[in-house]
Amino acid sequence: MPLKFALELSRRPLESQLASAIIHAYQALGDNLSVAVRSSATAEDLASASFAGKQDTFLDIFGDDAVLDAVRRCWASLWTDRAVIYRATASIDQREVRLAVVVQKMVHAVAAGVLFTANPLTGRRRQSVSDNITTAMPRDLKGLMEWVTAAMGLFLNLNNPTREMTTEVA
Repeated sequence: MPLKFALELSRRPLESQLASAIIHAYQALGDNLSVAVRSSATAEDLASASFAGKQDTFLDIFGDDAVLDAVRRCWASLWTDRAVIYRATASIDQREVRLAVVVQKMVHAVAAGVLFTANPLTGRRRQSVSDNITTAMPRDLKGLMEWVTAAMGLFLNLNNPTREMTTEVA
C-alpha cells in the first residue's frame, strides 16, 4: 500500500503557484545549472533511529520540468515501503513525520561520503562508520587524503572506489 501511494504522489501535478515558486527559485540559482534535489525529514536524526538514505535524493537534475519531477519524487519517497517500514520498526508515528525538499547547486566532487557517529548496523555509539566513494583524484589531493586518513588512525584503500571504514573510539 505505501508504495502505491508513493507512486501516485510522485505523479500528481503540483499546484501552479507552488510550481512557479520552485521554478523561480531554481532559475535564481543561475543559468544552465544542474542541481541536487534532496530530502530532509523531521524524524531523520533521532537518538534511537537514523534515516540516512531512507528518502530519495536526485543528482544532476537540469531544467524546469526535471526539477519539478524530482521535487515530487522526493516528497513521495517519504511513503516508499522502505521508509514506512523503517519508521514502523522504530515506533515512529507516521502521521507526525514531515519532509522538506532542498534544491541546491550540484557540486561535482572528486570524493564524497557520509560519516555515521554511531554504527547504524549495530547501534554502537563508540564506533564510527564512513561510507565513501571517490572518482579519479588529482595526485596532490590523493596524497592529502592519505595523510589525513593516516592521521585519524583509519585505513583507507584508495584503489577501491566504494568502501566502508569503521573505527572504534577508545
